[in-house]
Amino acid sequence: MKEKEIRKKEEEMTKRVKRMVELESKIREREIETERRDKELEKREIEIVRKKELKKKKEEEDERERLEKEKKMKEEEKIRLEKTKKEEGKRMLDEIMREQQRKMKEIEAQIEAMTKEVKMPTMFFGVSWKVESFVKECREYVEIKMKEKTVEDQILWVMTCMDGGIVDR
Repeated sequence: MKEKEIRKKEEEMTKRVKRMVELESKIREREIETERRDKELEKREIEIVRKKELKKKKEEEDERERLEKEKKMKEEEKIRLEKTKKEEGKRMLDEIMREQQRKMKEIEAQIEAMTKEVKMPTMFFGVSWKVESFVKECREYVEIKMKEKTVEDQILWVMTCMDGGIVDR
């Protein structure tokens, strides 16, 4: 009986050892599986980080391109504004020059009128049909040659051009 018991115990032990070997094998398989999963997770994390870095790099590149475009647009706008200012300045200068030329022509006409020889009015002797031409001649002479004189001086001068006579109207 003892032998049976020993055999039974040996069988039990053998079963236990087998069971332990099986368990150790399963544990080892699980450890291998866990390592494989860990490596896979690590690869995924690395891929995620790499994608994030690529995305960040792309965003930075896009931002740089946007800033460059914006800078170029500002430069183009500045050039356009400068061109517009130049054109406006030229237009204003042309306008000023035209106005100055017009004023110069007016001044030249005034100078010409002032330096123009005006004949002395014809002496008036009181003939009624010559009154209008005498007044016109006196007016021209006074306006051109006696502009700076007082009204009294102008009247006295006109009187010196008259030699008597009374005009009836």
